[in-house]
Formats: sequence, structure tokens, C-alpha cells
Amino acid sequence: MDNEKNQIDQGILIYDATCPFCSGLASRLENSYGVTILPNDSKKLPSFINKSTVKRDVHFIRRRRKMTATYTGVDAAIEIVATKHPLIAGTCRFPIVRQVLGALYFVVKKSRKYL
Repeated sequence: MDNEKNQIDQGILIYDATCPFCSGLASRLENSYGVTILPNDSKKLPSFINKSTVKRDVHFIRRRRKMTATYTGVDAAIEIVATKHPLIAGTCRFPIVRQVLGALYFVVKKSRKYL
């Protein structure tokens, strides 16, 4: 349980390991941002995670202000970037930028089996 708490403090990225694009990106995020990466079918997923939900979208879990927060999709990516690049993350939160990022995420999500 302590290991799970430490991972949550640093951040856990849950992704689709069958997608080459997702796997490559997850590896880069682990190396650059120090997050723990777990495939969405891992037996090491945190106990509070709904196993069917993580099959649909990437999830990022982190403790914020004594609470555990879960971010999905584009919000997960923005939250990870915010740890080292708050200005870039802030820009990504502007509605028009967020919409463009959401559209790009949707395209990757729907075509990940072909990437």
C-alpha cells in the first residue's frame, strides 16, 4: 500500500500497451517526467481503479492537496506537462487550444489500433 501511495504522489499513467504510439509516448513521459507507467491490463493497477474504464481512455492519477485526482484523455496529458511546463499547460487549457487537442486525441484514440 505504501508503494501505491508513493506512485500516486509522483503520478501514475495508465495507457494502452497494445498501441505502439501510446507505448512510445508513455515511455518518453516516464523518462522525462518521472511518472510511473502501467498498461491498462496490469495487475498492479491501483485498487480504486475501474478496470473497464481504463480500457477507453488514458488515465493519469496524482495526489493533489491531500486528495487523489484522476485525469483522462487530453486532461491527463495537460496535467503531466504542468509538472515541468506550467506555462505550456496553461496555454493548453485555453478553450480553443483545448478543443484542438481534444480533436487530435480523439483521432489517435479511434485509430490507435492502426498506428
